[in-house]
Amino acid sequence: MKNHEMSDAVTEAIKQMPMHFANDVERVEYIKAHADHFVTRYKTQKTSQEEQWPDIDTARKAAKFAAFVGSKTGGKMPKGIQVIAVLGDYDAVVEVQDAPKTNGTKSGV
Repeated sequence: MKNHEMSDAVTEAIKQMPMHFANDVERVEYIKAHADHFVTRYKTQKTSQEEQWPDIDTARKAAKFAAFVGSKTGGKMPKGIQVIAVLGDYDAVVEVQDAPKTNGTKSGV
């Protein structure tokens, strides 16, 4: 990932961020709502990949695609593919995409 300066909106969101959140869901939702960018991250036994995306929809599509391809190539991603919201030095796992379940038949995709 490349380093970059934070925008004024991100800087302000960090300044306005509550010191304490009532629960983890509130923290994740705050970071997600004010995120500077999103990251897809996955690890296998041999590699660790991380890609940066400008919005959550693109990050979700990338995570779903990577999970699908991983399932077809036999890649084992024990923790799935994480979609992470990044707000300055803060980050929060928004969701995890796992490989799609198959019923034992081969897909024509």
